[in-house]
Amino acid sequence: MSNLPDFETLLSENPGWLDEAVPPNEASHVVDRSENALGILRVRGGGPRYVRAGRRVSYIQRDLFEWLFSHRVENTSQNSEIDK
Repeated sequence: MSNLPDFETLLSENPGWLDEAVPPNEASHVVDRSENALGILRVRGGGPRYVRAGRRVSYIQRDLFEWLFSHRVENTSQNSEIDK
């Protein structure tokens, strides 16, 4: 069991939290991918939206969660439908 607060509590205590930018190392924890995997997704496409300012890359937390939720499936037969 995790000691993390539930999503509603997090949002009520930190209303602007979803709109904060985080660096790739923090984003990798949110989406459970390595920083390297996020870099590959930036090049190939298909990953979460990101912000580039010069050489600096950031992710808006809302975009990370939207990307995660867009990959939710109910059963294994949906995987082939999503990959098309």
